[in-house]
Amino acid sequence: MEDIDRTEVDMNYWSTHCRVCRAPIEQPKTGRRRRTCSARCRKALSRRYPNPQKRREREDREARERAERTLAEWEAQYGPYDDTAPHGGISARARLRMYLMRDAPLNYCRQCGRPTLLIDAVGQAEELWGRREDPGFCSEACARAYHEHVRAVTRALDKFEGDYDPVVNVRLRIAGAEGLGVCETCGRPFPDYKVGRKHCSKACRQGKWRARRQKCVECGAWFSPTPGYESRQKYCSETCRNTAGVREYRKRERQHAYLKTRRCPECGKRFDRNKNAGRRHRFCSKVCYMKHYRRRRKREQKLAEKRHEKEG
Repeated sequence: MEDIDRTEVDMNYWSTHCRVCRAPIEQPKTGRRRRTCSARCRKALSRRYPNPQKRREREDREARERAERTLAEWEAQYGPYDDTAPHGGISARARLRMYLMRDAPLNYCRQCGRPTLLIDAVGQAEELWGRREDPGFCSEACARAYHEHVRAVTRALDKFEGDYDPVVNVRLRIAGAEGLGVCETCGRPFPDYKVGRKHCSKACRQGKWRARRQKCVECGAWFSPTPGYESRQKYCSETCRNTAGVREYRKRERQHAYLKTRRCPECGKRFDRNKNAGRRHRFCSKVCYMKHYRRRRKREQKLAEKRHEKEG
């Protein structure tokens, strides 16, 4: 009995049968040979024997997408990162994306909280102070702002020694000068629990608001603007705003030739006539129109009486 090549037998068998359900397969005359009979069997085969290369590619793609989403959130909050690649290297944004994909440790600015690379922070420290150590800042501006804040807190503590909230001492022992703020009105230190807080109490906040007064553009009177609208509020009342709006509207309409100036036949005053109204808009107001209408009616009545007398 002659020997049978098992490899050839297996290849012939699997070339005509599905590798999952072992159903017969009709191979196409051209193109790639089929290994399964349907899409369901093809997916089952891929789950049974996963491709390591494709799995790594999928994981890398998902990690890159997550890193891009995180970078987009950081850029929307802290501003864009430098994406210019130096000669023979990669940009800071690309390096930060690589760190995020590998879950590498990052450095966070102690002043603004901006995430940066640890190597960038060390290089910034060497450039600023001449020593290689982690300063905890993303830029020179943040470093100067932080040290200026520390000096301001130190001056406030020395000036108002004991004359402030007792929580300040507790906060100072726990978080240092970073956990304290300086009031913009009285200059006292206060525990900075809320980001963006600028005053130590409600009285200081309201006092600064009352002290901030503006001059009305229309009437020239001084008024206290609404908090949060200081840069946009220009008028002291709704009356001044409407008056200025009407004047600006007439000026704009006159520049675009939508209005035409003419003289009232009743009082002789010049007014802006609506161009679309045509010849009907003859008087400056309804009062002048009624005066002219009554006088014309009286004249017509007198003429009618004279005509009636002549005919009679």
